[in-house]
Amino acid sequence: MALAVLFATMTSDAQAGFDATGSLATARRLHVAVTLPSGQVLVAGGYSTTGSDLASAELYDPATGNWTSAGAFTRARFWHAASMLLTGKALVVGGSNNQSQTLSSAQLYDPAQNAWSAAGGLVTARNRHTATLLDSGKVLVVGGTNAAGTALSSAELYDPTTNTWAPTAGPLATARYLHTATLLATGEVLVVGGYGNSGTSISSAERYNPGTDSWTAAGTLANARVRHAATLLASGQVLVTGGQGVLSSAELYDRTANAWSPVQPMLAPRQSHSATRLPTGLVLVAGGDQGTLALNSVELYDPISNIWSDAGTLVTARENHTANLLPSGQVLVAAGAPGQTINAALDSAELYIDDASLPTVSTTLQRPIRRAREAEMRGGSQMTGVAEISHRAAQRHDGVPEANQNRRF
Repeated sequence: MALAVLFATMTSDAQAGFDATGSLATARRLHVAVTLPSGQVLVAGGYSTTGSDLASAELYDPATGNWTSAGAFTRARFWHAASMLLTGKALVVGGSNNQSQTLSSAQLYDPAQNAWSAAGGLVTARNRHTATLLDSGKVLVVGGTNAAGTALSSAELYDPTTNTWAPTAGPLATARYLHTATLLATGEVLVVGGYGNSGTSISSAERYNPGTDSWTAAGTLANARVRHAATLLASGQVLVTGGQGVLSSAELYDRTANAWSPVQPMLAPRQSHSATRLPTGLVLVAGGDQGTLALNSVELYDPISNIWSDAGTLVTARENHTANLLPSGQVLVAAGAPGQTINAALDSAELYIDDASLPTVSTTLQRPIRRAREAEMRGGSQMTGVAEISHRAAQRHDGVPEANQNRRF
């Protein structure tokens, strides 16, 4: 049965779609968001409507729909990255501030104490980078730009057991920022697209192998991309959607073939959007922009049928937002920008209700990927972006990627 028919039945009977939930205390964009083991969502830092860099953090409780304070960083920041750790703490690293500084500092959030502590310092200060949790429990930070605005090819690893940072054995082949980084089922990390030092978007991809501490070419995209989204599918493939230039095209990366192939384009071209894998295996793409104003359109991708379907609209049009999968299967979309003025930011949040009557991809494909680990996107991002946030913690609990990293700035 066609996805469009199935979706039409679902929407009329189950009323799936977006509903408003509680608003944040502070409007923000260029923030990060991670789903904690408790199911709560931590939103931290960013840039306010008044043009202020933010040190504040907030916690969303799905049980009440309310936000509460989660303390504050030592230093305000935006264009930072974040990742969950296997300890249940959240790592926030790097970024920029209103003093035109690029930061090397990192901080840890402890949900049990609702408090922040220092997490050492990066070898290289950077912003617009990615942070991805590895199987070992270490966090891989990749690329970004330095204080001079130069794209970086360097990468480094955070070791939570020693609270220290160290460079990887070698750099990326191509310096890049505003890219995505996605943890694969093999434990490798796929880095895709971004901007290079030429000021143009990049079509190359690279793969990091933690076992050998080395980088390998991972094929070439049909379209160079930046401000795109990357989502790990239940099959182990990676779906890359949209991007700057306002692209509607989408592509799949196959690790076995180490190659890219086109899939059906999205219904609407978009950039700076989110893309979240649902418990059904479908991918929910929401918001973004087409160069000026933010979009409220939402669509679903079925990897089995290779079909996109209209999934209604957001309550509030937004770009550069975060999207976090909750344990309930709902998706929390938070903050971002309306795309109207350079400093505009949103304090609103909304939930996507994914009903059990949605078509499932297959019982086989819904098995947890790689021993049920994933915490984003971004992503990735991956997000999530430009903080890409590792998916692994959420998969450790229920086999479903969080995908909160999939937003690009």
